[in-house]
Amino acid sequence: APVNGCGPFLSWDIYASTSETGPFNLLTSINNTATLSFTHSNALVSGASWYYYMQPVYDCPGEAVNISPIASNNIPTTFIDGLQINGGGVEINWTANSNGAVQGYFITYADPSSGAPVSPYLADVSGLNTTSFFDAVSNVNDPNLSYMLIAYDGCPTPNLSNASEPGFPLMQWVSDPANMVDRCDQIITPEWVPFVYPYASDYGFFQVVEAVVNGTDTTRDTIFNPFT
Repeated sequence: APVNGCGPFLSWDIYASTSETGPFNLLTSINNTATLSFTHSNALVSGASWYYYMQPVYDCPGEAVNISPIASNNIPTTFIDGLQINGGGVEINWTANSNGAVQGYFITYADPSSGAPVSPYLADVSGLNTTSFFDAVSNVNDPNLSYMLIAYDGCPTPNLSNASEPGFPLMQWVSDPANMVDRCDQIITPEWVPFVYPYASDYGFFQVVEAVVNGTDTTRDTIFNPFT
């Protein structure tokens, strides 16, 4: 137990809640100072996420109480930030998961019919802060090509409830982007390959955005029928 000079150790008190903001209720008190672990039996039966903190209790009336940071069995969804065709393959980028227990990410395809993750997985990318993967084997011309990410921790079976939504459409130019620019009339005419699934039901429009390095992004056009 942590050293505390004001009085003897009494217990480890573990509090739990199904909400990160509480309320937290006392789950158990452990009176043995040498006990450094506890199993919350049947915690996953309901499918709920649980949040915990631990408070070491000493016989110290009137003293301030120290509590641990909140820990959780929940792994939030990992979001795909971008897909880009690069040299015949697809570069996939995402934001690192906010749960520090994450040990890596499974990359898989989204099923064209159900949108569910397809097994076996395409890749196992280890490391919480590894946030990119280059897919050199998929057909970039496949209109159904869509990816999902599943963050995993040390548990033997990943929790599929934290799978990402299918990655958004690949922007694949029909011709050389340099030839789309009319420098005399200051006109840019982008052309791209239409993607059908699953975006026809999930996305009602595309936006064409002008991005300026270290500047402000400006929406230049909204296309309400992007699948033709």
